[in-house]
Amino acid sequence: MSKRKNKYFKTLLLTLSILIILSTFSTATVRYVSKTGNSTPPYTSWATAADSIMECINICVFGDTIYVANGVYKELVDMIPGLKLIGAGMDSCI
Repeated sequence: MSKRKNKYFKTLLLTLSILIILSTFSTATVRYVSKTGNSTPPYTSWATAADSIMECINICVFGDTIYVANGVYKELVDMIPGLKLIGAGMDSCI
């Protein structure tokens, strides 16, 4: 392969890699969990929040963020890689 074709191939590969990485982050969704929530996805606002942390996790994809309202959630939670789980308020604990 000539040097020119090799340089073109490397540039193309780098560009495609950057586009794939950016598209992964651009599809990230913010979701919500509240004790007064419901069981109907997509849980994308406090008004349509999930009532279970695990129900919300089950529909999440890599890069999503889950905000959890104050409350006691007695359930087993199996986190998947790439999610952010954030409790409400500075004094909250997850």
